[in-house]
Amino acid sequence: MELKTSFVTFVIIFCLPKVVPQSSDYNDEDFNIKAKNCQHEYGLTDGEFDEFMKRPDLPKEEPVESRRCFAECILTVENVMKDGKMDEDAIVKFVKESIEKRGGKLEEEKFRNGISACIKQSGTGKCMSGYNSWICIMRFLTEYRQ
Repeated sequence: MELKTSFVTFVIIFCLPKVVPQSSDYNDEDFNIKAKNCQHEYGLTDGEFDEFMKRPDLPKEEPVESRRCFAECILTVENVMKDGKMDEDAIVKFVKESIEKRGGKLEEEKFRNGISACIKQSGTGKCMSGYNSWICIMRFLTEYRQ
């Protein structure tokens, strides 16, 4: 299965460089349109947007609310976050397909336990819970070994 969904693009850009090989789908037009809509919704400047999109990861702590909410916006429009919570099944499905495409096998229980723990992350302030969950998931994914 080809990695062409917008979520794939987002995940590859931000969190899976060690789990999934880099993809040429970085410039996926549908993803860019959604990301630009989120940029405008949360008032990021073009410079902030470009910096955010070029980062291989997100900062562990983000004091700027609009940037945290921008990340949550992308996760929501890509159906990775629903009702303010990360969708564990969507994340597991994507990673499983990605690893199997490379000929590997996902230890689903181990993986699901790690992701589940991350989804329980919380924080004080607008968009903190989703942002903290995503940071935890990224850290888990980059450290995950099959």
